[in-house]
Amino acid sequence: MKFIALLALLCVMAYPCLADETESVETIVSSVVRREGYKCEKPIKATKDVEDSIPEEMAWILKCKNATYKVQLLPHYLSAVEVIEATE
Repeated sequence: MKFIALLALLCVMAYPCLADETESVETIVSSVVRREGYKCEKPIKATKDVEDSIPEEMAWILKCKNATYKVQLLPHYLSAVEVIEATE
């Protein structure tokens, strides 16, 4: 019984890593921005911020219809979102 519970827990923990391959980077990063409470209308482009990225903390610049964000994806923590430019 403990084995089944452990196996179920491992599957649930691994699920976020198994993102649907059809999801674009824009879709994934914009969902992070929205989860942090920011508005992203129609994500246009997401580009990796090479200067601020390190192996365990990826940084992205996300251009939406209404704003541009810098998004730092932090493992095991909330992501850091910074508004670079707001058009509305």
